[in-house]
Amino acid sequence: MYGFTSLLIQINMNKRFLDAVHQGDNHWWHYCLAVFLIVYYWVNISGYIVLICQSLLSLIISSDSIVFFISTSTAFIALLLILIFIVQRLHRRSFYSLISTDASIDKKRLLLGFGVWLIQLFIFTFSDISIHPQDYLYKFDPQQWFLLLPFALILTPIQTSAEEFLFRGYLMQGLSLITKHRLLLILITSFLFTIPHLGNPEMQRGFILGAMSYFVWGIFLAAITLKDNGLELALGVHAANNLFSFLIMRAQDSVIPNPTIFVFARAINAQEGLISLLINAGIFYAVFFGGIARKPKSN
Repeated sequence: MYGFTSLLIQINMNKRFLDAVHQGDNHWWHYCLAVFLIVYYWVNISGYIVLICQSLLSLIISSDSIVFFISTSTAFIALLLILIFIVQRLHRRSFYSLISTDASIDKKRLLLGFGVWLIQLFIFTFSDISIHPQDYLYKFDPQQWFLLLPFALILTPIQTSAEEFLFRGYLMQGLSLITKHRLLLILITSFLFTIPHLGNPEMQRGFILGAMSYFVWGIFLAAITLKDNGLELALGVHAANNLFSFLIMRAQDSVIPNPTIFVFARAINAQEGLISLLINAGIFYAVFFGGIARKPKSN
């Protein structure tokens, strides 16, 4: 009996992240309807949600940047609700199966990914500030920053999680019904992730390199998801990255001009940004899959 139980446990541990897709109903029309709902919402409805929220919030909050941040984040709340409906009602599976095959979430793994990436950002940023202080402006406004803080802490993880559930969860698992080739899945979902970001202001730094940065960011998040056999690391990394950008350091051409503590004074070179991303991603990958934060489970 013990041997049989051990065998069942071992089989469950060997299940891959992509296997979760087989838990639900996967008729082709489910995915056609899901893609239609997501695209229709983002193209035709999300903009109205942002405008309505801006109109209402501007009556009680004087900061235009904070109003814009909250309004934009609200659109991702609606996207998350649509994803929940799609997974639970159309596919009839647990929403948390987008995180792992057994529909569980390893909170320690999520927090570890969050913490390591945040530490890397602090080290790289403040090392550069000490070397090139002329490139940074100290813009800390306590009144505005502390007004933003609770909204950022609540809404940013919702925004980043909605993107992770969509691209590294739903789409990557769904596409695995067509191909099991992991590299192809990574490239396709990273390309899809890049498309909605092409209208961001930072693309003016250089369209090709700007697009490459988003593409590499997508590759990195998809790779650690498949390597770690779960979505937790990607959820943590994405949340840490955006919180840092929304609260600590932003570029002058940031898509959301929040009242951060520091602002990068000069125009950011797209090549420098891409190289920095590659270095940080490489260090993170080495820490988790070749070092002290290795996950004790089958991959």
